[in-house]
Amino acid sequence: MTAAPDVQPAMDAYQAAQGDETYDNVLRLLVKADLLVVIDPDGDGNAPTHIRNGRGERVALAFTDSTRLVAFYEGRAVDVQQRPAADVLALVAKEYDVLIIDAQHPSSFATTPEWIRGVLDEAQ
Repeated sequence: MTAAPDVQPAMDAYQAAQGDETYDNVLRLLVKADLLVVIDPDGDGNAPTHIRNGRGERVALAFTDSTRLVAFYEGRAVDVQQRPAADVLALVAKEYDVLIIDAQHPSSFATTPEWIRGVLDEAQ
């Protein structure tokens, strides 16, 4: 299942030609898409799973399709929900330090609350 089919080519384009324009295009498309998130089994049943990086930052994870999600979680049983990406972005902007989309995939994409707030403000 692909939750964000328009976002994947934009992420590929960003990896091929990294710059503010291609980065911003990914975020603009994300606001209109859905993302797959794994719900934290130790949380309230609503919060996405996150990891901590080497700097201690809270990193939220989301995926554009189930193939990429399954590859990351390697067969572990997980509770997956499809959510509007705008909702995921708003949550990350408030409560996380980084969002990684399609972690460990060649076209993975990372963004911070500062960039997210900018694109959410534009979308309103």
